[in-house]
Amino acid sequence: DGSSTATTSSSSAVKMWTRSSQVVRPLIGAAGLVPIFHLNNQRAPVRNEGNKEDVMMFHIGTNNWQRQGEFAPGSGILHASFHQTFNAMPGVKCYSIYPSKLQEDPVAEPDYDPTFKIFKLNHDIPICESVSPNSSYRWHSMNDQEFTAYRKRLEEEVCAFMDDIDEREGNISIT
Repeated sequence: DGSSTATTSSSSAVKMWTRSSQVVRPLIGAAGLVPIFHLNNQRAPVRNEGNKEDVMMFHIGTNNWQRQGEFAPGSGILHASFHQTFNAMPGVKCYSIYPSKLQEDPVAEPDYDPTFKIFKLNHDIPICESVSPNSSYRWHSMNDQEFTAYRKRLEEEVCAFMDDIDEREGNISIT
């Protein structure tokens, strides 16, 4: 019977997640982020019910969203959908940043406070796959200097955006 294996695997997974979740790391990629909390070393999705504190998320997308006339791959469309869905949920606030060579940042209006930002590129979005309808720029074509510069600029822009969010939202505590 596989129950002892499942228990051992589950126990190992809990130990792994307990160690790795001591530091919050931004999500890299267009997959959704479900906030997680610990209760007696058990992991479970956050259910924002009752008087619990609100949930705030930050997503880093690897592909553009489909807007301003720019075609988006499935992962970019999925990221945009996650972002919109989370922001429609009571007590949840989601901020996102994603790369684009063509798009501009949304503009704040009296009844609209943007919750996403564009990581502006002067080249196509770097990709790993061998075929893409909207990019021919491959990660493996970057030399070390180009990759380091890209990563440093991304880190700086993400941190600046998070600082802006912190100022807007009022000193966010990340635990």
